[in-house]
Amino acid sequence: MRAPTQIKYRGHLYKLAASAKMLDMLARLKGGFSDAVLDSPAFMDYIDQDPSKIGGYIGNRGRTKEFDAALEKLLKAQGLGPNGIATWLTSGTARHMMDPPILRTTPLATFLKRAKEYTKDAAKDIAIWSHPDHGGLQDTQAVHDHLTSLFGGKK
Repeated sequence: MRAPTQIKYRGHLYKLAASAKMLDMLARLKGGFSDAVLDSPAFMDYIDQDPSKIGGYIGNRGRTKEFDAALEKLLKAQGLGPNGIATWLTSGTARHMMDPPILRTTPLATFLKRAKEYTKDAAKDIAIWSHPDHGGLQDTQAVHDHLTSLFGGKK
């Protein structure tokens, strides 16, 4: 009898030869985030690449399970679902939140203060980044202004 060559984990198919390594990597990347965030298309698409290229907040060594859970709670409070949370986590904004380096030894209160500042417009950012006319950084302000004119409010 021949051994299977693939394993299905959380709806995704992985080669069995790399399954132990892949499962370890998934556990590390999940950190303190919920299964729903880990299983979201935005999170899985982001980590479905060469592991050495996973950067930003997700790949930052300063993450702790406590930081992850607190950050997910902040983003949920803005009305973001698992895919919106994952989209924000894989953004340049999330990457910059960890500059200057937030270390694993950083007090949670210090991390939360910084996270609140960086996530205050997360829902608006996701709407802009997901807009069909948004093609990159050069479009962010134009799409922001367009959405603001449609829905009212300050530019």
